[in-house]
Amino acid sequence: MTKSTRLTESDLRQFTGTEYWYRHGTNRSVVFTDGARYVADQGGAHCLLDAIAIAQLHEKAVAAEAFQV
Repeated sequence: MTKSTRLTESDLRQFTGTEYWYRHGTNRSVVFTDGARYVADQGGAHCLLDAIAIAQLHEKAVAAEAFQV
């Protein structure tokens, strides 16, 4: 597990697109961007990605959204 750091606006501003797409380990239909991975890794927010992936499985309103911000 990586140690979380404080994320700044300038850190996050570098993500305006993505070079790679990553599949979530639990819900393989969920893919996320470089920016989301950065927040998870550097901000210690893997639980946020997990919550989104699980909601995709169990919440119809969430699953109906093609793209989530």
